[in-house]
Amino acid sequence: MLAIEAEALPSHQEQYEALYNWVQSACPADASICDVGGGGHFLDFPSRLRPLARRMVGVDPDPGVLDRAWYDEAHRSLVEDWAPTTTERFDLITAVYVAEHVDAPAAFLSATRRLLRPGGSLFGITPNLWHYFGLISAVSARLHLEEWLLRRVRSDDLIEAYHFPVHYRLNSLRRLSKQAGEAGFSKAMFRCIEDPGMFSTYFPPHLGQVPARYSALINRLGRPALYGTILFRLQA
Repeated sequence: MLAIEAEALPSHQEQYEALYNWVQSACPADASICDVGGGGHFLDFPSRLRPLARRMVGVDPDPGVLDRAWYDEAHRSLVEDWAPTTTERFDLITAVYVAEHVDAPAAFLSATRRLLRPGGSLFGITPNLWHYFGLISAVSARLHLEEWLLRRVRSDDLIEAYHFPVHYRLNSLRRLSKQAGEAGFSKAMFRCIEDPGMFSTYFPPHLGQVPARYSALINRLGRPALYGTILFRLQA
C-alpha cells in the first residue's frame, strides 16, 4: 500500500474550487487532459479545465459525453474498455464523483494508469466510505434500497438526473492507496473536507443538527480519514 498523505482542508473550502486549484498547480503548459465521467447532466466542472488544456478527451458511458462542447474528442465508453484501444497518453486524468460508481477498482485504476504519461496524475473527488453519508449510501445500495431512501429524504427533481448505481469499493484513503499501489501508481495524496452543509439537505428537520455536530467532533479530533469528502491525486 502506498503511504497516505492526507491534508485537512477548512470546512468552508468549496470542493470544486479546491480541486481546480490542485489540478491547475500540477498542470503543465499545453497539457493533454482526459476527463472520465463528464457525461452526466448535472456537472460541468470539466469545462473549467478547458483553458488549461491543449487537448481534452471525454470518456463516459453516459451519452451526454458526446454533447460536451469542451471536449476535442469524446467516447461513449467505460474507461476500462476504451484505454486498451488507444495509444494516446495524457498529462492529467480527472474523475469527479466517479470512484463511488466503480464496480471493479483494479480494472478502473489499471486503465487510468495506462493512459497516463510518466509523472502524470489522476485527480478526483468522491464521498468517503467511512463518513456517515458514505456508510448509509453503501449499505442502502447493497440492500437495493438506495432509490427508496433517496425519495424519502429528497424532494427535488434532480434525483433522476444525477443518481446512478453506487458500489463504494474505492472510497476511503486506505482503499485508494492500496489499489493505486497495486495498479502501478507511485504516490497517493489526499485533501479532505468536512462540510456539514453538503449533507444537511438529506436529513429531516428533527435530525437537522446531526451533520453540524458530527462535523464539529471530527474537526476537533483532526481525523481527515473520517471527513465527508475526499479529493485525491494518484501520481504515475
